[in-house]
This record gives sequence, structure tokens and C-alpha cells, in this order.
Amino acid sequence: MIYYVAHWDWILLESRGNLIRNIEDKKFASICPIDNFKELKKYYDKTINWNIDREKLFDFKGVYYLSKILNILPEKTTIHVFTLKTGIIFSLSY
Repeated sequence: MIYYVAHWDWILLESRGNLIRNIEDKKFASICPIDNFKELKKYYDKTINWNIDREKLFDFKGVYYLSKILNILPEKTTIHVFTLKTGIIFSLSY
């Protein structure tokens, strides 16, 4: 399974939704704050809610929560991060 990580769910819907829809031989999961679960469910086989305060420039609790999520993922999991802010938070969490 490929896990996409983003600090907004609409990023995963708008920029990766069509890509995922066209790849049939893989399973995809999302790790993000959930605002629109119905839409995420259309594209992703699994969704994990990431509790992060998007209003803050940098949320230290969000780093901690992402770290906890990453620790429960299976070994050798493919994780895809594609925004700068999420990439910085991910690098501190991993």
C-alpha cells in the first residue's frame, strides 16, 4: 500500500485524486486531517486522521501525532509526501 501524507485533505483530492483513480494495480491510503471523508473514500482504500492544527505556522503536537501514526505503519511502507510544509513535518516526525 502506498500512503500519501498531506496537511490538508483537499491537496490529496485535487492533486492526486485523478492519478490514483487511473492506477488500478495498487492500493492507496491517505494520512491527513479529515474534512471531507466521503470524497477521500472515493479515491483512497484507507484514511488515517492526522490531528494537526493547520491554523498554526508550525504545530509541534502535529509532529508528535504524525510520529505516532508513522510508528504503526507496516515496515517497508511506501510513503509519498509532496508539499514543502508536510515534507518538513514528516522529516521531523520520521
